Amino acid sequence: MRITKQIAVSVSEALTAEKFKEVALKEALIEPLVVKLLLRTLPSCIIDCFNSHPSHFKTRNYFNLVGNGFNHEGVFLSEKMPYVSASLSPDLGEAVILRVCLNNYSDLKNKTELLKKDIENTIFGLKTYKAVELNFPEAFSLLPKINNAVVALDLSQLRKRLV
Repeated sequence: MRITKQIAVSVSEALTAEKFKEVALKEALIEPLVVKLLLRTLPSCIIDCFNSHPSHFKTRNYFNLVGNGFNHEGVFLSEKMPYVSASLSPDLGEAVILRVCLNNYSDLKNKTELLKKDIENTIFGLKTYKAVELNFPEAFSLLPKINNAVVALDLSQLRKRLV
């Protein structure tokens, strides 16, 4: 049976699922740093008021990091936070830590996406189940099972109509 693009994509996603979990863990390390930075810029009375009456505040879950090596890099947060400005300026110590975390995250994400694409192209290039079984056995177990059931058609009625 031939390998379709859809099959190649699903197998590459299955093979790289663990790597993408690692990417998500790296991404999760960034959010607390940005939240800490954001909360440092707001007075504690505003934070207390926001916690008790969140509907009365303008909120957002996307912030730009500027200054100290950041060129308006965007960071998404899982929950909305109050804001005065959409731009956050970390001090030098925070910037170094954030830069390391962001670089680790983006490097791992790029490598994992490249790996996924390479696996997808390799499987699609092998073209058949047999070639995948011979050359890439790790992926063969993830291929959809071949249904060899032959449909039994009653051709007698068709033949009678031909005569």
